[in-house]
Amino acid sequence: MSESWYYADAANQQKGPVPVDVLRYLHGRGEVNAATLVWRAGLAGWEPLAKHAAALGIGAAPASAGTGCPHPPARPRASRL
Repeated sequence: MSESWYYADAANQQKGPVPVDVLRYLHGRGEVNAATLVWRAGLAGWEPLAKHAAALGIGAAPASAGTGCPHPPARPRASRL
C-alpha cells in the first residue's frame, strides 16, 4: 500500500492526500521543492520536503517558479550636472 502525503501549495493551502509518485511528479514540474511543507500519518507535524526527499526518491530540488533567473539590475539613472 502506498503512503498518502499532504503538501502545502504556493498559497500555503493544504493539498492531498497524494501518493508518493504524485509528489515526485510535482517536484519534477517545480510545483513543490525542498522547502515545501509535507505531512503524512505518523509525523508529529508539517516538515520540509527536503527532510524526506531521499526516502521518497526525490533528488535535488529544482528551482521554484519564484526563484528562477534574478531580475536584471536597474538601469542607472543619468546624473544631472
